[in-house]
Amino acid sequence: MSDVATRSKVEVARPAEHGIAFGETFGLALPTIYTAEIHDAVNAVMAADVVLTPQILGMSRRTVWFCRVLAGMLLLTRSDMMNMELRQNLALEAGTGILLMLVGLRGIITHNLFERLYLFVSGVLMVGNSLMTQVEA
Repeated sequence: MSDVATRSKVEVARPAEHGIAFGETFGLALPTIYTAEIHDAVNAVMAADVVLTPQILGMSRRTVWFCRVLAGMLLLTRSDMMNMELRQNLALEAGTGILLMLVGLRGIITHNLFERLYLFVSGVLMVGNSLMTQVEA
């Protein structure tokens, strides 16, 4: 028996015209990648969700305002006003998503378990959206 451990690399078959996703630059194997236009559309849906859902579900005032700031950040990265390249926007969104997950886990904004779970899931979606976006063709 050998004491050498071997790892199998995950290879994903996709057409050659697709480029590399942002998450793949970190060595993550992603089965799905999509264009910047789809990323912008998902950001718009996430921004609408974080504005409407906390208000509709009657979450605490702190959670509602935190989500409004988050939606503003999502919409700001979609606009050309920031003059940042796509890679920098994706890094900012991934970092914000990780921060949002930590806020949900630690209960910094609220101690309500449902609201914390909502914040954590929103962070996971934000990180996933940024990692699956195509950055190179």
